[in-house]
Amino acid sequence: MIIINRIILKLSNVTNQTIFQICMDYWESLARDLHSTIPRINAKKFFSIDNNNNSSNNNNSNNEDPWSRSASVDAQDYNKKHASPKINNFEVNHPRYRLYAPALHNLKFVLMHRIPRPKEVLVVQDDLGNALKEELKDTFALSLHNQISKTLWHLANIDPADSRDTILVLLTQMENNLHDIRFDQLQSLCWSIGAVTGSMSESDEKTFVVMVIKS
Repeated sequence: MIIINRIILKLSNVTNQTIFQICMDYWESLARDLHSTIPRINAKKFFSIDNNNNSSNNNNSNNEDPWSRSASVDAQDYNKKHASPKINNFEVNHPRYRLYAPALHNLKFVLMHRIPRPKEVLVVQDDLGNALKEELKDTFALSLHNQISKTLWHLANIDPADSRDTILVLLTQMENNLHDIRFDQLQSLCWSIGAVTGSMSESDEKTFVVMVIKS
């Protein structure tokens, strides 16, 4: 199963939209299934941050391009870094989740890079001067955006610590390379942050927003 996930993860990086859509059908189904079947443990405070661990993550982000990390973490590395979860109320040490966790960790980088724009709403005037809302819809892109958003939301519910760290790594990378920052990457990350909204408690979400602003 690990090998199959690695193959699908690599296919998720191809530019062909049809192949990517097929991969997304798999990832969304998997994320939804894990979210509904992984047992819960007693809820613990989401932001119990290990400063040493955070520092390590930031140092790593200075030396690599996180947008290309989609196949960089194997099962052994992931399990070492996430052996004692303390930031969520899902049993992320559950054997079934551990089987998929490394691939799902890398998948978040792929999805946060490839999420398309949501629907746009323009305010226009009609012939009588009345303000009207006009929606610009790209049916395929909107459908893909919703599918990626749902997948990120399910994954953030299961392992919010990893989703948080993924976003902070990307933000740190951008901060350290302001001269190379691309507007489309920043947009994608903003949409990804919006996608995980509602996956944590109100207080934790406020804390997360503050961390994002400070990054």
